[in-house]
Amino acid sequence: MKYLKEIKNGKLYYAGYCLKDLAEEFKTPLKITFLDVIKERVLELKQAFSKAIKDNDYQGDFIYLNANKANYGALEIETAYRYADGLETSSYYDLILTGDIFRREKDYQHHIVCNGYKPKEYIDEIEKVYKEGF
Repeated sequence: MKYLKEIKNGKLYYAGYCLKDLAEEFKTPLKITFLDVIKERVLELKQAFSKAIKDNDYQGDFIYLNANKANYGALEIETAYRYADGLETSSYYDLILTGDIFRREKDYQHHIVCNGYKPKEYIDEIEKVYKEGF
């Protein structure tokens, strides 16, 4: 969060923008997403695990899956997807969005893990993406 460290006259700035001024201009509630922070966090976590694996001579594999339920916004999930090894879904709607991302990217390397309660529609969608090779 290298951009978020700026406070001037008691106001919080991000990438040169005063967040209070944005809220006043666009009114609240106002959603501001820090996509660069998502990228940094994913990369930091992967690096930390890589270091721990090396330091402890761990012989297994590690993959980082970003949990969609952590943030349901499409931009946030797509950003995490770019830097993670895959996505973890926990609902039918999660999986629809995840499947759309994988189809658009023609991605057969990232992982999809389906977690959570699985009503019939979720199981049907799991079967659909599985048959497509994801």
